[in-house]
Amino acid sequence: MENGRKLLRGIALAAIAVIGLGGIALFASPSLAAQTRPDVIRIDAIGQLKKLEMPPAVFLHDEHTKALAATGQDCSVCHTPTANGHTVKFQRKEDGTDAKKLENIYHNGCIGCHENMASNNQKTGPLDGECRACHDTKLPFKAEQKPVKMGSKSLHYLHVSSKAIVNPANSEENCGVCHHVYDEKLNKLVWKKGQEDACAACHGEKAVGSTPSLQTAVHTKCVWCHENVAQSSRAYLTAQVEAKKAAEPKSTKKLSAKEVQAEAAAEAASIEAAIVTGPTTCAGCHTEEAQSKFKQVNPVPRLMRGQPDATVLLPVNNAKRPVGAPEAGMKPVVFNH
Repeated sequence: MENGRKLLRGIALAAIAVIGLGGIALFASPSLAAQTRPDVIRIDAIGQLKKLEMPPAVFLHDEHTKALAATGQDCSVCHTPTANGHTVKFQRKEDGTDAKKLENIYHNGCIGCHENMASNNQKTGPLDGECRACHDTKLPFKAEQKPVKMGSKSLHYLHVSSKAIVNPANSEENCGVCHHVYDEKLNKLVWKKGQEDACAACHGEKAVGSTPSLQTAVHTKCVWCHENVAQSSRAYLTAQVEAKKAAEPKSTKKLSAKEVQAEAAAEAASIEAAIVTGPTTCAGCHTEEAQSKFKQVNPVPRLMRGQPDATVLLPVNNAKRPVGAPEAGMKPVVFNH
């Protein structure tokens, strides 16, 4: 592919100089002008290792997620599975220091996939030689993501109460599926009951040593969990449909190929509609429209962390006063949760 790419790159650049970008339908369409999207990613990892010959490639994540889902594929096509989920990097776990190797990973992985789809007469993205279809500073897409705040009591409770989130260490409490601390003696992450804290308590804006950034941690953990729940639900519901069909009397009516295809599509759509899980796309989390549809629990049941229903609150100056010293003017207060 590499030799062919060099030849086609020269041809494509010459052609672009003559005809401009009008011939690249995906990005030049007037209907896509100045789109603000939550899934716009500019691939610039190679730029950290060497000076780029072209601008960073523009990648629309949700468009690819939909295309893969339509063919029955999932995140693992692009993201390497790990013990704790998927890496957020494309077809690798680390960037390394070899810029050419990293460049080949993207070109062979992305363009190779497009070429495979084209050979199967499927609609696809830019092919070898169409460099400026991806590498262009004027592409009409602007990234905009609305942050997701897991600190919402309702959203947190939906996870705490979910039967789909099971903690192997304790089936009665699922806190340990998400919350962990590092145990130096065991040299691994473990759940310690009562020591749960916010993700940002350990995960910052940037990675530190082996501790990933907050963005990386939540994307690998949350999306991976949502995908797993969806896959498990899909398998269960599909088995239910097949069992029901097997129990029904055999129909003598012969269906045409078109009718069989339509029936299968309707079954698949029904199964997908019945799956209950969290978002697996950028737009499913990072837009106001999506967040407005998040289920709300009101009132939210009190989160039990071992606190008593009733307790006595002492003023600080009374609680810390020396033995025998007179009490301050404020009296103890009985507090009922």
